[in-house]
Amino acid sequence: MSGSSNSDAGLDKSRMDALWKTWIQAMQVNDVEALASLVTDDFVAIQRQGKCISGKDGLRKNFLREFELADSEPRLISSETSISDKWAIAILEVETARTPVGALSPIRARTRVVAVCSPQPDRSWKIARIVAVPD
Repeated sequence: MSGSSNSDAGLDKSRMDALWKTWIQAMQVNDVEALASLVTDDFVAIQRQGKCISGKDGLRKNFLREFELADSEPRLISSETSISDKWAIAILEVETARTPVGALSPIRARTRVVAVCSPQPDRSWKIARIVAVPD
C-alpha cells in the first residue's frame, strides 16, 4: 500500500495470493458460497462472452448454472498485482479445462482476467470487479 512499510505491502501481496488460491479451489469443487464470500456486495463481472454478472446473487445464479453444465478445473498460470491504499488491481492468466456433462474430453481455454479488489475492515481483500478476456 502507498505509504505503508514493505512488510505491509508483502502482507497484502500474500493476502492477494491467498484470495486467488481460494477462488481457484472453490471453482474446482463447485463451491458457490465460497465464491460469493470472496466478492463485495456490489460485485460486477464481465465474462468472456460479454455477459455481465451483478452482485452476489448474480454470481451464485451464474455459477450454479455453469456447474450444472460442466465440470471446471481452472489453474492459475500467472498473476501480477499492483496495490494502492484503496484498491488492488490484478492481472491473472487462467487456464481452464471444462468437461461438459456427458462429454468424454475437456475443452481447454486460456483467459486473462483483470480484477479490481477492495480492502476490507479485517485487512482481507475482496473482489469488486472482474473483466475476463479470452486469449
